[in-house]
Amino acid sequence: MGMSRAWVLVVAALAVVACKKPNAGDPCKTDGKQICVDKASSIVCVDSKWEALPCRGVTGCMTTAGDVSCSNESYNDGEPCDITSDKFECGPDKKSMVKCEGKHWKLSDKCLGPAGCVSSASEVNCDDSVSEIAAPCFPEGDPACSVDGKQMLKCKDSKMAAHLNCRGAHACRKVADKIDCDDSLALVGDPCVDDDDPACSVDKKSMLKCKSTKMVEAKKCKGGCTVMPDTIECN
Repeated sequence: MGMSRAWVLVVAALAVVACKKPNAGDPCKTDGKQICVDKASSIVCVDSKWEALPCRGVTGCMTTAGDVSCSNESYNDGEPCDITSDKFECGPDKKSMVKCEGKHWKLSDKCLGPAGCVSSASEVNCDDSVSEIAAPCFPEGDPACSVDGKQMLKCKDSKMAAHLNCRGAHACRKVADKIDCDDSLALVGDPCVDDDDPACSVDKKSMLKCKSTKMVEAKKCKGGCTVMPDTIECN
């Protein structure tokens, strides 16, 4: 006896349901399981919920003999990652670096220097010679210039913080492998590091000196204060 039209429709409907792929946000059972959604994207089971993961690489998302390959050389903050990994990768904008922590990629450093973030098979290089206040950073004490070049920043408690004002002609810049802050010009109250370190006031009418981490006026310069290559002169 042939199958009735009603049964054919039921079987077809069940086949469609069985083949339907889950969406990001749907519940899942096997953590780490991955499914290709299309050529350029996948979903990953993380803590019993499907999460979206783009496949930005040349080969995109492929399934071979049941194994899923999601090609990627960069990741966004918050995207799922392999929980067995603790490696670094570049962000898609090539101006940030992320690290796999707790099943997700986490923004680790801003790479706002000219070289940006560059990833190879063996390592990731982040040019963090330029950064922003409150940007994540490491290691502690690592210096950088602000985006406008007017300040030197330093990594404090894993966040970039203002360190020095760089009011001199050379502002803040990278020289060889070091961050240089031209603080030969300053305002009273500007932060400073070394006691007795001199500077000219911005209006060139006074010589200032560092005292207890703050710039104070040392003396008036009737003939003007001059910044020389190796010294500050009060005329």
